[in-house]
Amino acid sequence: MNEALQQRIEAVRQKYNDLLKAVAMDEVTKELGDTATQIAGLPGKIQEIRAAGYAYANYLEHKAETLDKQWIEVREQIQRAIREELEKSQQDVMQLDSLWDQLDDAIAKAEGREVASKPTGMAGLSGVFKAALEEKEEAKSAGGGMLGSLSKSVESAKKPTGLAGAAAAALSGGQAQEAKPSGGLGAALGSAMSQMASQADESKIEAFVGQIESTIERVSNALNAAKQRIHNLYGQVPSNVSQTYSQIRDIEGYLEQAKSATFDFLADEDLYMVVKAEWKKTGKGKDDPDGFLYITNRRLIMEQDEKKGGFMGFGGKKAEGLLWEAPAGSLEKVSSEKKGMLGGIDLIHIQFGSGGPFGDTTIEVKGGIDAKVFASKLQQVANGDIEKERGVERNQALVDAIAELPTTCPVCGATFNQDVVRGMTQLECAYCGSVVRIGS
Repeated sequence: MNEALQQRIEAVRQKYNDLLKAVAMDEVTKELGDTATQIAGLPGKIQEIRAAGYAYANYLEHKAETLDKQWIEVREQIQRAIREELEKSQQDVMQLDSLWDQLDDAIAKAEGREVASKPTGMAGLSGVFKAALEEKEEAKSAGGGMLGSLSKSVESAKKPTGLAGAAAAALSGGQAQEAKPSGGLGAALGSAMSQMASQADESKIEAFVGQIESTIERVSNALNAAKQRIHNLYGQVPSNVSQTYSQIRDIEGYLEQAKSATFDFLADEDLYMVVKAEWKKTGKGKDDPDGFLYITNRRLIMEQDEKKGGFMGFGGKKAEGLLWEAPAGSLEKVSSEKKGMLGGIDLIHIQFGSGGPFGDTTIEVKGGIDAKVFASKLQQVANGDIEKERGVERNQALVDAIAELPTTCPVCGATFNQDVVRGMTQLECAYCGSVVRIGS
C-alpha cells in the first residue's frame, strides 16, 4: 500500500477518534451540570445574605424559584432533543461501523488472512447510540438520563475490530498500535501495513476510505448542528442564573464593606447599597475626598477611605471617617451626568431640602456603576420605594419602641442628642444622667 493511502487511513482514524469524542457531547453535559449546580445552590446563597442582615432585593427568592421551575422544563426538552438527534443520525452511524468492517475485511483479504468474525452488540458508535437510545430514566441530575448514558457508553463501549477498534483504544488513552485487535486495522496500521502493500487491492480500499470520510463528515455536521439546536434550548436560563449570582456577589460586597464602616448604623437602619465614590467637594480632583457612599433606608452617608500623600502608591497616611450624612427624606432632586472621554465619568447631582447637610452637591460614583441607574436607585430611596424590595420583615417592636422614646429628658427636660444605634439598650441624659430604656 502506498504511503499516501496509509496517511489517508491514519487521518480518517483520527477523524473517527474526534467523532467518538463529539458524540459524548461533553460541552452540553458540562453546561447542564454547571447550570443545575448553580440553580440548586441559589436558595442557600440567598439565605446567607439574609442571615447576614440584608433586608432588600426580595426578587431574589422569586428568581430562584422561577429558575428552578424553568430548568426542570428546559432539562426535559434537552433530553428529548438529544434522543431525537441520535435517532436522526443512527442510520449513518450504523453505515459507518459497517464500512469499518468492510474495510477491515478488504485489508485482511489483501494480506491473505482469514476474515475474522465480527462481535455483535455494543460495538463502535452503533453501540454508543444503542445504549443511549435504550436509556429509560430521564434522571434529574446532569449526569443522568440521555447525556449520562452517552458519556458512559463512550467510555465503556467494547472495542470493535478494525479501524473503529483503533479509534476506541486511542480515546481511552492507548495508542492505535497498542490496541492490536485480532485481524483488525489496528494491526494493519502497524507493522503489517507495510508488508501487505503489494497485495492490497488499493482501489477497493480507497473506495471504502472515501465512503468512510464522507460518512464521518455527514455525521459530524449533523452532530454540530444538533449541539447548536440543543444549546438554543437553554434560552435565557444560564444568563439569568449568572445575573442572579452577580447580584448576590454585589450584596455580599455591600455587607463586607459595612463591617469596616467608621460610623454606627441606627437601630432600625437597613443597608441598601454601598458604592465607591468621590465627593466633588472642591472640584479640584486630588483635593476631593474618595471613599464610599452608603445608602440605607434612613440615610445617605459619605465616608472617606483613602491614603493621602505618599508617592506612586507608597507611603502616605490613611484618611478615613464620616464626611457627611443626610436623612433619606432630605433628598429633593437627583440627576445624573456622563462626562470625560467616552463618558467614563459618572456623576450624580443631589439637591437637598430641609434636614440636608447642604443645599446641593456632586458625587462621582466608581466601580462600573452607571450614573443613570444609580440616580434612579437614589430616587427610590428618597421616595421610600425601596421598601417594596424588602425581603425581611422589620422588627416592628423595635420600630415602635424607638418611636415612643421621648425627645427630652423626663427628669431635667434637656433634649436628647443621641441617635439610637444598633445594640443600644438605653438613652442616657448628658446633663443629669437619667436613663431611658429602649424596648422595655
